Amino acid sequence: MPLLGFTVFKDKILDGSKNQTIRKLRKYPIKIDDKLYLYWHTRQKDCEKLGERICSDVFVIQIHSEYWGGKQRPLVLRYCGLGKANNLSSWDRLTGEEVLDLAKRDGFQGLDDFLEWFISHNGTGETYQVIRWSSLSEKGTT
Repeated sequence: MPLLGFTVFKDKILDGSKNQTIRKLRKYPIKIDDKLYLYWHTRQKDCEKLGERICSDVFVIQIHSEYWGGKQRPLVLRYCGLGKANNLSSWDRLTGEEVLDLAKRDGFQGLDDFLEWFISHNGTGETYQVIRWSSLSEKGTT
């Protein structure tokens, strides 16, 4: 029963336009069918339960930045499991459309603010878990 706390995108979570979050890997990663408890401003006076959701999809990514066409762009790799040669990890690069979809599902307008957020809050080169949940029409119900 994982708790997910949020400090941005409250309206998008409530209206269902944000149906995922990207978090650093936990010691015990979230799994499909886990019940998620979404909260606004945890451990603060204005803490508010945003609802309960069921985890519908999870996968692991790495976020890097690269310069392309004179502009800094996000480079996102998705973990595909262990490769056959020497048990090396296998990572596939997401296309530009896939990265834009990832950013928009997470509440960002586009790639620039997505990359800026991750650079300022977490840095790049980190490994994250993408957590997606089922959308529910009513706050606080399952």
